[in-house]
Amino acid sequence: MSKAIIAAFSRRMPDNVTEELVAVLSSRASFEFKPLFDIVLLNLRERNAASGGEEMLRLRVYEKLQGL
Repeated sequence: MSKAIIAAFSRRMPDNVTEELVAVLSSRASFEFKPLFDIVLLNLRERNAASGGEEMLRLRVYEKLQGL
């Protein structure tokens, strides 16, 4: 007997960092990185979605910002 191989795709969790970056940047104001990060961090903490430490979050925000 052969076993059938089932490929399943799992649904990914929403990317909170990208959502917050887009929300802040859609205000059409210009930001330097530090004030932008402070706003994103504050919004993520309000949503209780900031995890992994501030420095790791700073790196993730910087990486996401380069990709946008």
